[in-house]
Amino acid sequence: MPLHTIWNNSDLHVWGDTARDGGLAHLPIDALRDGITEASGDALLASVGEPAELRLRLPQGDALVDVIVPTLRFAATEAIDLLIACCPAAAAGSCDDSIRYWATLARHVTQRIAAQQFYPDLIERRDGELEATWRLLVGDTDDIKRLERFAESMPPVCRALVIAAGDGESDGESNGAQPDATALVESFLGRTADGLIRRDVSHDPFFARVHELAIAENAPTEVRWLSALLGNDRTVKLDEPYDARRLAEQVRGWVGRLDEQSAASPWQLEFVLEEPDEDEDGAEQPWNVALRLRPSAEDAEPIAAAELWDDPQVDRQVAHAARAYASRRTELIEALAHRAVPASGRSGLNVWVPVRDETTAVTHLLTAGWLVAPGS
Repeated sequence: MPLHTIWNNSDLHVWGDTARDGGLAHLPIDALRDGITEASGDALLASVGEPAELRLRLPQGDALVDVIVPTLRFAATEAIDLLIACCPAAAAGSCDDSIRYWATLARHVTQRIAAQQFYPDLIERRDGELEATWRLLVGDTDDIKRLERFAESMPPVCRALVIAAGDGESDGESNGAQPDATALVESFLGRTADGLIRRDVSHDPFFARVHELAIAENAPTEVRWLSALLGNDRTVKLDEPYDARRLAEQVRGWVGRLDEQSAASPWQLEFVLEEPDEDEDGAEQPWNVALRLRPSAEDAEPIAAAELWDDPQVDRQVAHAARAYASRRTELIEALAHRAVPASGRSGLNVWVPVRDETTAVTHLLTAGWLVAPGS
């Protein structure tokens, strides 16, 4: 009773076939549940699959024929649970290539999350709305190449889905193309990682407080983004297009620096939220955030960022950076003054320019590709 798996959009579909009358017949739903229970050893997990159908292009004799196949559909988090449960059977060789393939990728997802190699991001949808999502942090070039090679090794059955003509609309006629293997791997990594992280934080009452803060009338855009990251609704609730554009630019700039650091830096920055001790009088105590640097080597102990300030070499580097920042800031202010544009700045690389209409000015600059921040 071979079982097969196909990833489609945000779900994992399981289907199977059995020998009958000299050929192959597709398993009905009840037989599928029995087969999944046997492979995973978990009848409860098999019971959460929802009946569905897929149009697949499968071999029949010497030709490929489009057929409608009954499947059990598992959402992203349930798909990870199922594939991890099937890992022993996959390792023993009692599962087909497609299950072994997705089970390998499922282990990769759980290992990266356990190592805290993920980050929050935004997706700009076609309707203009912003969708909050979690992504796995891909390491260096070697990691990217390994994933590319893994996508190239995808079993043909994983790409048997028939793509309908008309941009994915199911109109009954196919365009003959196969799903792109790299796109399938990226979709699987993104959706399963996002689902697992959301499920994990949903059990912590601490994270539930952000949803109350996000519905306030004057809630900051960052709080609304955080609420969309931690809840079931991925849409960031923003009324003004300017706020959406500004948040998207800020997140894009931050994520871009993550990509640069993952490729070049041997260190990773960690944020550790430290829970306060209980006060004897019952007064609420503040939470603290500790910054730590973790070397890229496996099993390496992190270093408290505060300890760096005791290093004389760090003091010299900070002083050099401060002088460089001050010099560049002064040059920019003088260049603006030469063009009769008043500007000021006291620290870092920040330069402030007074404008009559801040919203209009910032919007035009963002549209032109300049990342600016309103303020005074």
